[in-house]
Amino acid sequence: MPVLTRRRTPVARHTQETEAASDYVFSHDGQLMLSRPLNADPAAQASLQDAFAEACAFVTAMNQAITSTQDPLTAAPYSPYNYQALERITHASQLFVRLTDEDIRHDTDNVGAQFNRTLLESLLDLPCNTADLAFADRLLTAIAEESRRIAQRAHPSQTRVGHLMFICAELLGMPVVSAVLFSADWRYNNNAIRSHPCLRNDPHPTRWRLHKSTYLFVLPPSPRHATHFQAAGHATSRHGKMVEWLKEVLTEPDHLPPTTAY
Repeated sequence: MPVLTRRRTPVARHTQETEAASDYVFSHDGQLMLSRPLNADPAAQASLQDAFAEACAFVTAMNQAITSTQDPLTAAPYSPYNYQALERITHASQLFVRLTDEDIRHDTDNVGAQFNRTLLESLLDLPCNTADLAFADRLLTAIAEESRRIAQRAHPSQTRVGHLMFICAELLGMPVVSAVLFSADWRYNNNAIRSHPCLRNDPHPTRWRLHKSTYLFVLPPSPRHATHFQAAGHATSRHGKMVEWLKEVLTEPDHLPPTTAY
């Protein structure tokens, strides 16, 4: 289970409404977020925790599959921030239902840790305090490094860097898991990336053009229903079967078992 950071806050809006106080939990790498109403029914909280555990298991398998699969463009393993790999997971696995797409403009003169956190606040649409997103520095530095590598290759089929975050929340007493795929095209953000706002101390204006795709994530089957993964090679554990199946998603997306196996 990943290391978690946590915050509690009732979020005030510029209306007469106030959101219910919630407990927000982020994984150390920013790939998982758990949002729990503080006064939720115990049974609903237990269901939400189960959904979070399933999402965590999927993220672990997904990361292993991506980083152990060869990128045909570079002949090296995919980076965890490779947009093509993440987009193929969301498109070909048939576990994701696309809900919305949004282009985001983020113009700022923030630098350093404040830049990292305000950028993520803008992407998540959450008013977070400066201590809430402990993963932000590491995440955005890694994404910037991957973007610079893509820019150096300058291959026309690989221009985006991405990050996939899973958000577990409660809706009307039921657990709901959504996934948000953030991406940035280095061709439109190269000047901002080259200015190294993550590392600067002096205020410096940067202009960012980002994209955000939101999906409903359909949780994989429980072990007793995991027949869908049995076609995925010789792995015997559920985790191993999921890893092998996701590697097939990355390499042979047109030859997958039908989702009716769920």
